[in-house]
Amino acid sequence: MKNYVLYNPTSNNGRGDKVREELGKLIQHGKLIFMDITGIKDIKAYMDSIDISDNIIIAGGDGTLNKFVNDCDILSRDVYYYPCGSGNDFARDVKKRKGLIHINRYIDNLPVCTVNGESKKFFNGVGYGIDGFCCTEGDKIRKNSDKKVNYALIALKGVFKGFKPVNATVFIDGEKKEYKKVWLCASMKGRYYGGGFMMAPSQSRLSEDGKLSLVVAHDASKLVILSAFLFVFSGKHTMFKKNVEILSGYDIKVEFDSPTSLQIDGEGYENILSYEAKKDVEPVWSLKV
Repeated sequence: MKNYVLYNPTSNNGRGDKVREELGKLIQHGKLIFMDITGIKDIKAYMDSIDISDNIIIAGGDGTLNKFVNDCDILSRDVYYYPCGSGNDFARDVKKRKGLIHINRYIDNLPVCTVNGESKKFFNGVGYGIDGFCCTEGDKIRKNSDKKVNYALIALKGVFKGFKPVNATVFIDGEKKEYKKVWLCASMKGRYYGGGFMMAPSQSRLSEDGKLSLVVAHDASKLVILSAFLFVFSGKHTMFKKNVEILSGYDIKVEFDSPTSLQIDGEGYENILSYEAKKDVEPVWSLKV
């Protein structure tokens, strides 16, 4: 038996190569074959070329897992995931931050986010506002430095300088709502994003109805936002009921009145005016587990 490891050497702030040593200790049976997932042009074709009796392991962070689910439209075999990124929010959400995770059931019928006419599946969340700002600022730091990106620090700096709240119009399953002075408007498939922010504490990624949670932080002063920020890691920011609202729905559309940064599973986009996140009604994964 062989174990094919599709890994991302840039994961965990460029320390993804450590996965060789870690998996070498974890997996005692079968030969380990490592392939840089960023260099594979057709992931599905590559997987189809591997004997069904061999194992396939995706190793990396949330960004690596997002690349996999978007590049491989049909999954016809068991696939495992080894979390070794800097955030590992998916692994945190399924309460297995160490070892191998059998991922088939978690990525069946993932929701889709559409931005500027392009659609992309996501498995943690879509952040629009200061959370998107944090991702785009983190990308800039990573591009110009080898230092570890501290998203919590970026968020704190953004509150005081760098991010300006906007007004938002939200359509959730067709119902229109308007908000003033919006700090973030996040659509969540899981509970976590951003390396440990429990943004949607009641969200279940395996819920039968497939609904998403929409988290809106609005009409809040900098002091209130900072206060709420102190509780977001434990999910207790929801106690700020006047300023933090959580809705749920199948189809969520958000429009801001000025261009703002957005992130999809940690990948940042700048100067975005709107996005739509909705349950994927078409089954794209063929293997039910």
